[in-house]
Parts: sequence; C-alpha cells; structure tokens
Amino acid sequence: MPGNSFFRYSLGVVVTVLIAILVLVWFGITSKSHIKHVEEHWTVDSKLAAESAYTVSRIHKSFGYGGFIHNFKNFVLRQDNSRIAIIDQNLAETYEAIEQYQSLAISGNERAAITQFREVVDLYASKYALAKRLVGQGANFDEIDKQVRVDDLPALQALGYLSEATLSYNRTVANEVEQDISQALAFFDWGWLLIPLFVSVGGVVIAMLLRLTQSNVALLNAKQYVDDVIKAAPDALIVVNKSGEILSANIEAQSLFGYSHDEFTGLKLELLLPERFRKQHHGYLKHAFELGKSQPISARKELVALTKQGEEVPVEISLSYTLQNGEVQSIAAIRNVSARKLTERSLRLARKVLDEASEGILITDSETNIIDVNSAFCQLTGYEHDELLGQRPSMLSSGRHDKAFYQQMWHHLNVEGHWKGEIWDRRKDGQLIPNLVSMSRVADEDGRVSHYVAIFSDITQIKEKEQRLEQLAHFDQLTGLANRMLFHDRLRAALHRAHRHDNYCAVLYIDLDGFKQVNDSFGHEVGDNVLIKVANKITQVIREDDTAARLGGDEFVIIFNELHDCKEAEVLAARLLEELNFEVNAGEESLPISASIGIALYPDHGDSVERLMRCADQAMYYCKHHGKNSYRCFSKEITTLAETDMKV
Repeated sequence: MPGNSFFRYSLGVVVTVLIAILVLVWFGITSKSHIKHVEEHWTVDSKLAAESAYTVSRIHKSFGYGGFIHNFKNFVLRQDNSRIAIIDQNLAETYEAIEQYQSLAISGNERAAITQFREVVDLYASKYALAKRLVGQGANFDEIDKQVRVDDLPALQALGYLSEATLSYNRTVANEVEQDISQALAFFDWGWLLIPLFVSVGGVVIAMLLRLTQSNVALLNAKQYVDDVIKAAPDALIVVNKSGEILSANIEAQSLFGYSHDEFTGLKLELLLPERFRKQHHGYLKHAFELGKSQPISARKELVALTKQGEEVPVEISLSYTLQNGEVQSIAAIRNVSARKLTERSLRLARKVLDEASEGILITDSETNIIDVNSAFCQLTGYEHDELLGQRPSMLSSGRHDKAFYQQMWHHLNVEGHWKGEIWDRRKDGQLIPNLVSMSRVADEDGRVSHYVAIFSDITQIKEKEQRLEQLAHFDQLTGLANRMLFHDRLRAALHRAHRHDNYCAVLYIDLDGFKQVNDSFGHEVGDNVLIKVANKITQVIREDDTAARLGGDEFVIIFNELHDCKEAEVLAARLLEELNFEVNAGEESLPISASIGIALYPDHGDSVERLMRCADQAMYYCKHHGKNSYRCFSKEITTLAETDMKV
C-alpha cells in the first residue's frame, strides 16, 4: 500500500514534473515562435518599407521640381550650358533610384507604375539629348520648347501611386506588427499561472523582449522617417474621406491655410474653398471618389483656396487615393502659386511695357547675342523679330565708326556700367539712320554680367534740323554756296595749310559784267536764276578741295588750294571766263553776261585774309576798268592804278 502510494506520488511528481516541463517547453517554444514571428515580420517588412520610402523620396528629389525637370526646363529657357553637369547628375541618380526600386520585392502594380515612370524618364532623356543639340545649333527658346515638351502626367501619376503604396505599406506593416505584439502579450498573461516555470525561462524571455523592444524602436524610427518625409514635402498635403472630412494635414497645409492640426481634423474640405465654388464642389467630390484614380487639377482653371483669415490664394491641386482600413481616402497635394502668378503678371507687364515703348529696345546675353527686341526696334531697323534673335548688334553697323570708337564705347560701358552717345546704324534696306543710344550693363546676384540692354531713339529729324540750321548759318540761301562767314573760316584754314605744306593758295574775286542791266530789264526773278546758274558753273569748274562763296549781289569768290604759282590760278580763271560768258534771254530780248576776275596769291600778295581779299578785289576792279570779261593777277602796278583812280 505505501509502495503503491509512493509509486502513485512518485508517478504524480514525475507526471507533474513532466507536465510542468512540457508546459514550460510548450510555453517557451510558443513564446519564442511568437516573438520570432514578430521579429521576422518587422525585420523584413520594415526594411522593405524603409527602402521603398527612401527610394521614392530619392526619385522625387533627383527627378522632380528642384531636380532634373527643374534644371532641364531652366536649361531650355536660359540655354545655360553650365547646367548640363547637374542635369546629367540628376538623370543618373534618377535611373539609379529606379533600378534600386525595381530590385525591391514590390507588387505587380508597383512594378507597372515604376515601368510607366521609367518610360517618361527615358522620353525626357531623349528630349534632353535633343535639347542639347538644338542649343548647340543656336535654336531659339520657342523652337526648342516645342520639340522637347514632355507630358509629365504619367510620371506624376506613377510617383503618386508609388508614394501612396509606400505610405499604405508602412501603415499595413505597423498594424500587423502591432497585432502580433498584442497576441504575444496576451499569451504572456498566462505566465502568471506558470511563475515557477517562467522564472527558469525568464532570462530567455527577457532577452527576447529586449530584441522585440529593439525591433519596436526600429519600427518607430521608420514611422518617424515617413512622418519627416511628409512634413518636409514642399506642398500642402491633406487627407480627406469620402464625406469630405479632413482626416489629417501636414505642416505645409497648416501654414498655407492657417489652421492647426486639431482644427483641421474633422473640418469639411469645402470650408477651404470660397463660397462661390462650394456648390459645384459637392458634385466634383463625389465624381472624384467614384473615379478613384490619381489626377492633376490644371492651374488653368484658376483654382482658389480660402484661408482661415478669409484670404483667397491661387493654388494647383493634384489628387491621389489610398485604402485605409477598408475606407477609400483621397490625398490632395496643394501648391500655393501666388508667387508664380505675381511673377507671371510682372513678366506680362514688362513685356507690354517693352512692346509699347516708343523707343527701340534691344537685349543681349553676356556674349552680346540678341535675345529679345521690341516692336519699335523692328520698325526702326526694318528687321523682323525672329531675324534678329541670336544675331549680334554688329549686324547693324553702318561702317561710319572706326574700331577705336567701339573700343572706347565698350570700355566705358564695362567700367562705368552704362554708355550714351550717337551711333549711325544701317537698316535692312541699306538706309543709314542716326540713333541716340543708351546702353546699360546688367549684373546677376554674383556681380557677373548677365545681359546688356540698349535703348535706341531715332534722331533723324534732329540731324536734319541741325543740317538746316548749319545751312542757314554758313551757306547762301539762293545759290547754296558758302556765305561770307564760312568763306572767311575756310580761307584762314587754307592759309594755315599752305603755310604748313609750303605751297600756294589763290583767292579769285569774281564780279559779273552786265548783271545790273539784266536785273533791271528782266526783273529780280531772272536775276536770281542767273546767279544760280553762275553758282552751278563755278561749282563745275572748281575742284573738290576748293571753296566757292557768294559774298552778296553778283560778287563771288573762290579759294584754290595747293597751287605752285599764279599761272595755275590764271588757267583756272580762264576756264571760269569761258563758262561765265553767256547770254540771258527773256522773250525776244537777250543780254550778255560775263565776268571780271581778280586773283591774289598767298604768300606773294599777302599773308592774311584781309590782305588777300583786298588784293583780289583791286585786281578785279582793274579788269572792270579795262574792258571787263577778263582776269588779272594782282601786282604793284594795279595798286598804283587803284590809288590814282581813287584820287580822281
């Protein structure tokens, strides 16, 4: 009996111990299985989620605004070759990020999205290569933009879907890990019934819990990383449910609309729209959720948002969708385009001012290639707008200015930053035009020359007035010959030149014979015509370097330069006598005209204007008193006779 009892107790102890051991083993194995499952689940999924989020963020950075697209469009707009290196780097990083994303364990839809995105990138790469060729060929902006324009919509849709998939996957991983942890913790509650067993395996459990804690920290870090990415997004992001209630908003949205995070939660989306847009918003919201696919809302619709303070702000909106806990949610990316609108208005105003300016305006780049002109400049030069683009202003050169003139102009412009002066240019039809030009140098933020701006004013009328005034001041209005004042100036210059070159110059004093009778008999109109005819004949005889003038009435005077003796002057005087010997007809009556010419030679007969003129005048009067229609060179004999005549 006792043996049987011992046996029974021993058997009970053994069974109890075995049961305890089995329970402990089972509990340990099961606990370890739970923890390992949580660890593996988190390690694999969180790593994929983090890599996916990082890769998508990298794609946004290298390709989106601020990356390849931004730099590529600026390259096309400005044709700045210094951007090529950064564009190549952006493109290489984009392809590297795409390859990295494709290497991840992604779904079929994600693979299709990344393939769709790569197709757009490939198209951009080919357009970029084309743009470089066109820039190298000197094509203008409109031509390049037309050939390299790419539809961004497929790429934006693909990126939106990838961002949405990454965000959704992160939430799914977090929820699943949280459920696994909850199940593990619920199982551990049974440990209170097995405290003696848990003591023996406590060390293992603690170690596993430490590892679980580390995994949980990694999960929180990954979640924080995703939150930071969303916070750092340059656009306002708002998550909305099917009822139009706002579920969450990032910091950029809070800054744009002026609502706090708590104020945003539960707020109706329609309250972010002006009153006039709210009625049509209900139908659009319903249609958008029925459509259920990513879509941009074009800025051409002039969408306007309403801030908490009641201020209306122009915006662009893109929509994407995600599924959260079985509920379809829309993620609205909202961009404030106020600055861009202001810039566009400023550019339109500047363009309008440029086009409506009455002065011609020319703008070049730092290499003096013409990049823009206004319509007034086209009218001024006769060239079309497109004919001037890409050319240099030197195409308008008239040839009237020498190299030193332009060197001085550019030196002053680059040193002082501006230059103003008169330039003769040549129109497309070959006509020369005088312009008053004001040029300025334009520097960028680094102080380097970026552009040159020139304003052209046609001063043709001013020049014509100056010529008319000069004509009135220095020329005889009837004959067009030099007047007394201009003649004296040129005679003084002729004396200086003759003295410098050690040669002669002659003054011929001409008085018409018979002019008074013509004037009295036929009238002043006929007399004026005779004077004009005489002036023309004199002009035909004298050389280009000589000067003819009318002193008044029928008195003319000529300067002959670079003579060797008086005989040369007499030869010229003889030709003049032949030309000035003619008849004046008025009806059936005619009267003869001839000339008496006196000659004075520098330096033989005088070394001053007054002395030469007096000697030539005396020689002319000698001819008048000795038969007229002749010439005579001054001599002492003429002086003696003149004094005798004066005494008589």
